[in-house]
Amino acid sequence: MHYLAALEKLKKGSKLYLECQSNPSIFHQDLREELKNKGQKPYATIITCSDSRVPVQHIFSSSMGELFIIRNAGNVIGDFEIGSVEYASEHLGVELIVVLGHTHCGAVHSTLHNEGHSYINAITNKVAEAIGDEKDQRKCEVLNARHSVECLKASEVLTRLEKEDKLRIISAMYDIESGEVIFDDKVISNKKLPKDDKVYVNKHMQMIFQDPMACLNPRMTVMDIIAEGLDIHGLCKSKEERT
Repeated sequence: MHYLAALEKLKKGSKLYLECQSNPSIFHQDLREELKNKGQKPYATIITCSDSRVPVQHIFSSSMGELFIIRNAGNVIGDFEIGSVEYASEHLGVELIVVLGHTHCGAVHSTLHNEGHSYINAITNKVAEAIGDEKDQRKCEVLNARHSVECLKASEVLTRLEKEDKLRIISAMYDIESGEVIFDDKVISNKKLPKDDKVYVNKHMQMIFQDPMACLNPRMTVMDIIAEGLDIHGLCKSKEERT
């Protein structure tokens, strides 16, 4: 999937998460079997913190096989992370990489208050490189995510793909209180979707059933449902509310 289409899909998934306060994506045995037999084809790579308050798949209303997720405390970048991202882009065809920082990050807090020790120092030292002399926690969280983007660009593979317009790397921030994701996407905001991807993202179809659940192909993901223009709000309701 083109990186612009992938970004649009993430944004719509985030909006759905905020509106539904849950993840209505479909998880079933048929999908597990399909992914086993046909392999994965994620549309985006997300590098984020291990913090349990950052439920990545739910934040973007994603199901199995849609996101290639890399996690560690502080969403810092080292050789293992770069290698994982290269694998996703070269072998799985992922064109969008998002470094997702978050508010109230414990790794940033520990760095600011010099609380690192033992192996934790490996994390706080990385964060310290990113934040410099900044002392404001929120600003530091943003700087840390942006620094991780720059660290990824040390990869010759990723740099080449970006120069060939086959890849984009951006940062984003997740607010653990509101659930909102803010994308730092100015670098690609002036670009336009290729025609085929634009048709996919903006496709609309008139609703023909009163109950949206009756319209679902069991293999459709929630983002496919949105692309078809179906009333997604019906999916967020309980069975009793829909009747």
